Amino acid sequence: MKPAPFEYARPSDLGEACALLAAGDDARIIAGGQSLVPLMAMRLARPKRLIDIARIPELAFVRQEQACLAIGATTRQCVLERDPIVRAAVPLLAKIMPFIGHAAIRSRGTIGGSLANADPAAEIALVAVTLGATLVYRDGAASAEMAASDFFVGPMMTALPATACLTAVRFPVWRDARIGVGFHEVSARRGDFALAAAAAQVALDEHGLCRRLALGIGALRPVRCGSMRARSRERAPRRQLCARWYAPRSARSSHYRTCTRRPTIGAARPPILPCAPSPMLTTPRQGPMRVDLTVNGETCALEVEPRMSLLDCLRERLLLTGAHAGCEHGVCGACTVLLDGAPVRSCLMFAVQADGYGITTIEGLAPGPGELAPIQDAFCETHAMQCGYCTPAMVLTAHALLADNPAPTRAQIVDAVSANLCRCTGYAQIIEAIALAADRMRSLNRPGGGR
Repeated sequence: MKPAPFEYARPSDLGEACALLAAGDDARIIAGGQSLVPLMAMRLARPKRLIDIARIPELAFVRQEQACLAIGATTRQCVLERDPIVRAAVPLLAKIMPFIGHAAIRSRGTIGGSLANADPAAEIALVAVTLGATLVYRDGAASAEMAASDFFVGPMMTALPATACLTAVRFPVWRDARIGVGFHEVSARRGDFALAAAAAQVALDEHGLCRRLALGIGALRPVRCGSMRARSRERAPRRQLCARWYAPRSARSSHYRTCTRRPTIGAARPPILPCAPSPMLTTPRQGPMRVDLTVNGETCALEVEPRMSLLDCLRERLLLTGAHAGCEHGVCGACTVLLDGAPVRSCLMFAVQADGYGITTIEGLAPGPGELAPIQDAFCETHAMQCGYCTPAMVLTAHALLADNPAPTRAQIVDAVSANLCRCTGYAQIIEAIALAADRMRSLNRPGGGR
């Protein structure tokens, strides 16, 4: 479950990133890495070079344009989840954001990464196809656009040129007075990959009649099932509407498009001689890189191999073993740490990406030697530790939750801890511990509460 060796570059601007893409052999873009890193860990993706665009300022934005909402490719999903502009302009996009993985995934995941990796279960891809979004990319010095329905050509496959970098996505903004949205997905547990998903956005007139509708189905592949504008004030029978949505393509408007295009087959690779090494097994020549990590308030300089995960770096190089290794592809949550106060999966982040961020592990949570933080104390009092394997991640997740929301409801606590798997299934005590810690921390913050 470790990625193959690769070279790592962090360009300062988009032009440099495109130049690296054009010059590099088998290079891939990375921003949050929440889709790409698991593929690399399982050796399903073996790029020779990663080009990190996460810190290019011009790619992170949310702005309203004439008839659309433009979102930069590296805009993080947690930002979109809370942005009032997104909620007002594209309500369907705001609706699906809480369904994307868990908070630790959305803290690092980007909208461009979700679209560019074309996971068939991805919620953002489904919304892009359903609403007829336009994807903007840069190839060399030229910018180009592509409809979302043409962008996705199959599971984990897109029509994006190999030397191009996705820069933005434009969602059309409906100006109708009354707009309703709906989304539902079926998964083994909340936050897991969707087994089936459906999204809809409807516009009604002042009489409550449907004037515009967009419907999409996802999980196997995002498909736009229909886009309809009512042309009369008469209410169409439900059976007639359903027939319009699901009629054969030839019987419907040109607005209906499915992702049926297949990837083009490029020129054949030159034959590999019997004794020649396979290009897939060629080891990049880049050696260890220097990183300056700020962990629990202390800065340390390290030389690390680009493929070393932040989890392995914390455990093996800094001997901070409170971050536990579990699935190592972002599912179990045992490796959770805080990055600038937000929970992240340290197994889905390379140590070279963490350069310059503030990292907090369970070892740095206590206020002083021999002391416990209120959350840790509450875990002890309610017997919430069980075997202890998930405890560091649970405590850090709770810490981030209470820092953002000092008075969470039980449902909000349940949603937060569902990001981490408890092998002992001791969730009841964990939920009780977080609620107890929240109550005590609110008391301490009240005037005279500490007396």
